[in-house]
Amino acid sequence: MPSHRHFARLDCGGFGGIPLERIPLELHMQRSQREIEVDPDAVFFPARLKVHLQGMKHAAHEADAGAGVFLKNCMTVGDLQLYGSLEVISHKALGTLSERKTRCDGADNARMGEDMWLQKCLQTLGGVGLDATGILRDRYCPVGGSKDCDFGAAAFHTYKALAQWDGCRAAAMAPAVPAPASPVLAPSTGVMLKH
Repeated sequence: MPSHRHFARLDCGGFGGIPLERIPLELHMQRSQREIEVDPDAVFFPARLKVHLQGMKHAAHEADAGAGVFLKNCMTVGDLQLYGSLEVISHKALGTLSERKTRCDGADNARMGEDMWLQKCLQTLGGVGLDATGILRDRYCPVGGSKDCDFGAAAFHTYKALAQWDGCRAAAMAPAVPAPASPVLAPSTGVMLKH
């Protein structure tokens, strides 16, 4: 199935849906389709996300109780673990959202961002969140760990200035260079060796 851009508005209550200035992307993958939404100030590598998702396919299948799955990309102690800079949900979860009727309506909808609303609604509907902290390095995520742009993560956030965005992209694309081996003395001869 060919890839294409897909703009979907979700009626989320007080904030009127997902803003159109965000860049939703739909990636079609064999037997494992997900809806992906990426903020425009995130540096995103779709091929890396595909690798992460392929590694999670079995866990997602096992965890899905029928309402779909979503990826938790920042394992905070509080309520929000689905950070909006990179939202990944299964097509089944998107279908569950579209059939929710009023089950996610609440007085506090206007006080939360769409990422928190999406996570809470999916959980209310029976969606299961999977730990996927390796897919995103977001400076807003308060959990420790590197926020540097280097190889591994599928997205890096937030890079609002073009020079910052370009710098992050370049750094994340650079191959990891192993540390040079330090010479050591051979125990019996005193000759310098490299390892």
